[in-house]
Amino acid sequence: ALCLGQVRAAGIQPSEAITAGGGFASKLWAQMHADAFGIPLRPAAANEGSARGAALLAGLGVGVLGLETVEMPVISGLPFNPDPEAHKPWEAILEKQLFLQRNGISPNVKIQPAEFLRGTDPGAP
Repeated sequence: ALCLGQVRAAGIQPSEAITAGGGFASKLWAQMHADAFGIPLRPAAANEGSARGAALLAGLGVGVLGLETVEMPVISGLPFNPDPEAHKPWEAILEKQLFLQRNGISPNVKIQPAEFLRGTDPGAP
C-alpha cells in the first residue's frame, strides 16, 4: 500500500494491478490486498512475476529491450474486486504504518506496537 501511495503521489492512478505467485495463490490474500489497495487485482497466468520483472528491467536498462517489445502478462481468472467497506479500515492502518515508517526508528518516539495498532498507545498520534 505504501508503494501504491507513492505511485499515486507521482500522479499515476492505476485502475487495476496484476498479481503473480507467492501469497497471491491464496484467494483470501488476494482479496485482502484488493481491499487494502482499493483497486481490482488480476492474477497473471505465470507465477514468476518477480523474475520476469527483473529480467525485463535488466533488458531495458542495458538497451537489449525497448518498451515496444515488453508485453503485458497474460491474465488468468477473474479479478479480485475491492469491497469499499472493507477498504476503510485499511486506510487507518496505512496512516499508522506511515507514522511508524517516518518516526518509529527515532529514539525520541516511544511506541508500544500492540497498543499503537489497537489505538490505545498514549504516545501515538
